[in-house]
Amino acid sequence: MPNCSPCRNRRHRVATWAGAAAALFILIGLTACTLPTLPFSGPVPTPTGPVIVRGADRSEAYWRIVQGNELRLAGRFAEAIPHYERAIALAPDEVEAYAGLGAALVGMGRFEEAIIPLQQAIALNPRHYWGHRLLGNAYLRLERYALAAEELTQAYVLNPDDVQVLAGLALAQGRSGQRQLALRTLARLTALTDDPELLNTAAALRREFGGQ
Repeated sequence: MPNCSPCRNRRHRVATWAGAAAALFILIGLTACTLPTLPFSGPVPTPTGPVIVRGADRSEAYWRIVQGNELRLAGRFAEAIPHYERAIALAPDEVEAYAGLGAALVGMGRFEEAIIPLQQAIALNPRHYWGHRLLGNAYLRLERYALAAEELTQAYVLNPDDVQVLAGLALAQGRSGQRQLALRTLARLTALTDDPELLNTAAALRREFGGQ
């Protein structure tokens, strides 16, 4: 490639966009570690009807979720997965078992495999913020941008205090052809945060999507 100014500028823009995406994907990975350990809230009916679980199975399922959460929060995703899988086998209506399994799979970079448990968590509880956010992150990494935008929009509606989700939402919107909507999302992000990393990501995405 010729070493001319337009070429250098073009390479700089590509590097900047790639850097912004890389920074954002680091945040996505960290989400798998920071999904909180939620209090046990009891069974949630499945879309096809209630599930009857014995008390002893429910207790063990809860213990398995706690163990899985501790391992996942320590970044030991592979060790956490069997605990969540056992919890699901014992109590297939436990939302947090599916969410935890999906989070662990996202943490390992197994995004395709994370989709089904995260979808199940949302089916059990449509207002599960972390289910929507993690599913949106998985779609984002799989470059299924329209689906990512839908899930991250739901996540932001459920928890508008988490401004980090706006960076992923803007990326998904812009790369699914909704550039003007992405620019509005980025404007909201820059108005709500003073985090330098998020502001740098927002600036790079604005350039990618034709903003100033």
